Amino acid sequence: VAFAALFLLTRTALFPFVVFGQVLPDLYHVASRDPDERVGAAVGSALAFGFLLLQLYWSRLILRQILKRGGEGGSKASIRSREEASSPATAYSQLDDVRGHRAVEA
Repeated sequence: VAFAALFLLTRTALFPFVVFGQVLPDLYHVASRDPDERVGAAVGSALAFGFLLLQLYWSRLILRQILKRGGEGGSKASIRSREEASSPATAYSQLDDVRGHRAVEA
């Protein structure tokens, strides 16, 4: 939980602020003062923006996992007890369903 909270705070909230508030304006300033640096500034801008999109994608994945875990409504112990309650035959039939085979009755 602490990892997710810190990641979302630093990467989803602070990182876009730094990219749009400091990195991109600095690269624009460098490109406007020296025409020889325009290609480097353009590459740096593209990399910064691409990395920003990657951070937002990772944040989305973390949020989905948080919501998925929150929707289960239980602790690790209750999840384990539900898994142990299912019989091996049920587990094999679920595996066969995933593979596209029909379950064989014993």
